[in-house]
Amino acid sequence: MSHTVFMKKIFLIFLSLGIGLYVTLALYTAQFTFPTPPIKADAAIVLGAKSYHGKEYNPCLVSRVNAGVTLYTGGYVSKLIFSGGKDREDNANEAKTMEEIAQNSSILQGDILLEQQSTSTYENLVNSARVIKENDLTNATIVTEPFHIARALLVAKSLGIETNYYPVFDSPCWVKGKYFSSYFLKEPLVIAYYIVTGKIKPGAFTK
Repeated sequence: MSHTVFMKKIFLIFLSLGIGLYVTLALYTAQFTFPTPPIKADAAIVLGAKSYHGKEYNPCLVSRVNAGVTLYTGGYVSKLIFSGGKDREDNANEAKTMEEIAQNSSILQGDILLEQQSTSTYENLVNSARVIKENDLTNATIVTEPFHIARALLVAKSLGIETNYYPVFDSPCWVKGKYFSSYFLKEPLVIAYYIVTGKIKPGAFTK
């Protein structure tokens, strides 16, 4: 067998493994994209996103906040943790922006907890875990778009946070494209990256 043929076979093997891994992670991600009834928890962790589109609030972020408020007003959570740091593009803090979006809702003073340092999903969960501990809370519901739920849950499980989830189905970031959107299609790649970098532990898939 020539060196060229051998290298081609090695390439095809790795390509097949890569495609197989991508499909497996895509299917894993997809299982969290169906409606699920809200479950009671101490708090809702509303994951941040870019604060603005132009001069208006990012509609995807608005949808996440509204979903968190729905859990709160429905009695499913007693605290809202708005998690997100400063956007470089619009120079706005995501957590503070979420607080502004929710300001006209019937949320009692002190029931909104801000986590203002995170710049990634991993940091969202690491820093929110600290907020949970500091406020003597036990568990939380993760609030974000369906495509984002799997990664957030895997990180939470890897960190030992007791969580469930509440997908935001009316977000424009989900409505447009769903499984064929860039948001969904990139998730298996990001999950794989999180596994390689130790942000997601393999055992999290079986918990």
